Amino acid sequence: MSQPLPATNTGPRQPGQAVFDDLELFQTWDRDYYHPLARPLYDRLVQRMVWYLACPPGQTILDAGCGPGEHSIRVAREGYHVQALDISATVLEEARRRAQAAGVEDRITFLQGDLTRLNLSNESCQAIFSWGVIIHIRPIEKALDELVRVLRPKGRLALYVTNKAALDHWILRAGRRILGKTPVPSYLLPMGRGCWHETGADRLWVWHIHIPALIEYLEGRNMTLVARTGGQFTELQRRVNGALRSAMLWGNRAYNRLHLPARFCADNLLVFEKHA
Repeated sequence: MSQPLPATNTGPRQPGQAVFDDLELFQTWDRDYYHPLARPLYDRLVQRMVWYLACPPGQTILDAGCGPGEHSIRVAREGYHVQALDISATVLEEARRRAQAAGVEDRITFLQGDLTRLNLSNESCQAIFSWGVIIHIRPIEKALDELVRVLRPKGRLALYVTNKAALDHWILRAGRRILGKTPVPSYLLPMGRGCWHETGADRLWVWHIHIPALIEYLEGRNMTLVARTGGQFTELQRRVNGALRSAMLWGNRAYNRLHLPARFCADNLLVFEKHA
């Protein structure tokens, strides 16, 4: 087994971070994203991601923002040691509990840390993935810079992000206009469109990433895009129930299995390699 990565610390908390201590939020996301019909899609996506990362089995992969550990567990099952890092001690305990229940706790090391100021050495990681995490970091460029800094030359970074060009956003905006609803206040920024959502614990920032801008930003930091694939075609299944939701979940799985274009998918998986 490879050696564990160095420990990290968090430093002072930033506005909007207390939300990640709210386990009820993660339970809501479990219901939204990990319906039994959706799990095979994520199993296949994680297997695809690991293949793109090109990291030999038995090596360490950093899960940058592990949340409750769903994807750390998947990667551990693929034969890797996972360094699972998250800003919230509360959610790390939940991730540890899930890893124990899955029987992979011996392959995962849990550390608390902040993606915008990682206490990791330069070029200390061979492979990193960050799944649905940087989309909740308002200073996204700081997080990207840190992930590039700690990645070794020829190492790979996988990012699972929302897609500003997704058909979902056009449908939702049209629906709000038809129903006469006020548009959600948002900010058009270089990296995409972002907005704050109020939750019970704190505000939650959400990016809809302008993927060409993200690619250009990382290319300017010694990175090259080596793979892009679609995730969920639509997230609108979260807003419906019953047979309609099941049909949309099956549609997401079929779209992904056929490797259809990622351009209009709600989520994209991007994999970058750092120049030597």
